[in-house]
Amino acid sequence: MEQQALGEHLKGCETCQRLTLAVDGMESRLRAVPMCSPAAEFTTRWIARLEADKIQRKRRQTLWVMLVSIGGAVLLLFLAGWMLLPILKIPAPILLTWAYQIWGELTYFGNLGRAMLTISGALFSLMPLTVWVAILAAIVSLCAAWLITYQRLTSPRRVVI
Repeated sequence: MEQQALGEHLKGCETCQRLTLAVDGMESRLRAVPMCSPAAEFTTRWIARLEADKIQRKRRQTLWVMLVSIGGAVLLLFLAGWMLLPILKIPAPILLTWAYQIWGELTYFGNLGRAMLTISGALFSLMPLTVWVAILAAIVSLCAAWLITYQRLTSPRRVVI
């Protein structure tokens, strides 16, 4: 129906007839031109350029992250120094407090170690050797499964383009 209406219009309109002839002539000329092929190794050069751009972008991103991190660390150190400036004028009490804290931590961990030895000695004498071997085998198996899973999850995968 639309084709018939178009045909009727083209019979009476000279402007549209000229336009139709021009379009048909252009189509025939375009079809006569041979198809161009890309230059030799175009794809290889294009992929290499994409890879180089990706590396450059990663370097730039890494540089920005490092600069922001270093700037933040310097700012935090400056603020910490500013806040600690009044305290650092008299360092002897601070050093004594730190020494006391360290001595307390060492004493705590020493007592904790002795308590653990006492508990483990009591547990070892209560359970037979086969139970301890079974527990050790279970722990080793779980560690091996964890290591295999970790290795598979973190190994790079090949992507073929």
